[in-house]
Amino acid sequence: ELEGAGIVAEYVLVAPTEWNFHARGPLPAWLRGRPVADADEARGLVAAAVAALDPCVPWSLEFAA
Repeated sequence: ELEGAGIVAEYVLVAPTEWNFHARGPLPAWLRGRPVADADEARGLVAAAVAALDPCVPWSLEFAA
C-alpha cells in the first residue's frame, strides 16, 4: 500500500505455498468442478495438481459422505 508520494505504508508478503493452497488460490480453482469417474481418479488429479504447484508439500485427501 502506497501513501502520499510513493511512500510504502504497508507491505504484506504471502509465500507461494500459502497462496497456491489457499481457498481462493490456484489449487481449488483447478480442482473445483472437474469431472472424475471415481475416488481413484480424483486422488490422481489432486496428486498431479499438488505436485505441479509444490511437490514438497505433504497432503492427504478425504471424501465427505
